Amino acid sequence: MSEGHWIVNKVIAGHSMAFNMDTLVTMWAAMAFLIIVSFIATRKLTIFPTKLQLVFENILGYFSNLVNNMMPKEGQKHFPLIASLFLFIVTANIMG
Repeated sequence: MSEGHWIVNKVIAGHSMAFNMDTLVTMWAAMAFLIIVSFIATRKLTIFPTKLQLVFENILGYFSNLVNNMMPKEGQKHFPLIASLFLFIVTANIMG
C-alpha cells in the first residue's frame, strides 16, 4: 500500500478487504453536501421559485426528459435512482 493514505483492512464474511478512508470521507462529505443543499433548496418552496430551486428544477427536468426518451413509461420508476446517482457521482468527482 502507498504511504500517506489511511487504509483500514477488515475481514468481512471471510474475505479480506481494504478501505481507503480518504475515499470514504470524501464520499460522506459529498452526501452531506447534497443533503444540505437539497434541504436549503426545498426549505421555503414558493410559487415563484428561487434561483437554487430553478437550478435543481432544470437539472431534474433534463434527466426526466432523458429517461423518457430512452425508456418506456415503465422506466420512469427508475428516474429517482438515476438522477440521485448522477448528482452524487458528479458532486464526488468535483470534490476530488
